[in-house]
Amino acid sequence: MRRTIITLLLSSLLSLPALAAPVDSIKAELAANLVSVEASRKQAVAANLGLSDSEAQAFWPLYQSYREKISALAHEGLGTLVDYAVLHNQQSLTQVDAANILDDVLKREAQRSVLKEHFIQQLAREISPRIALRFLLVEGQMDALSRYDALRQIPLD
Repeated sequence: MRRTIITLLLSSLLSLPALAAPVDSIKAELAANLVSVEASRKQAVAANLGLSDSEAQAFWPLYQSYREKISALAHEGLGTLVDYAVLHNQQSLTQVDAANILDDVLKREAQRSVLKEHFIQQLAREISPRIALRFLLVEGQMDALSRYDALRQIPLD
């Protein structure tokens, strides 16, 4: 379900001829749908980690804090995606625009990596290395699927 929402959002965003809807309303719609994606992600984590009651009690507040930070980065990234879509659809992406978008994407990716590493280390210290490793694998699979669905919608022509 999460993958379907992302795919539909990105394909509709990138196929709009001139982005008839105001950019702010498109960003708001994408942001609202990210909330739904987060709920699906939390369900998948719960189903795949196999936490004991005491582990769950320690895990969920840490997870909530981590996902809030990651979600904030995702929401910031919506602006970059919309900017790219507008420029692409108008066939007006300049070298300067591309460099700025590239810098923004790389900066956000580095921030995401640091957040994830800190969270994994915190899980290993405060809960257990086994749970940290399991989470890393589950989160990695969900990230890979989400990123694949999102990236395959970006036009490369």
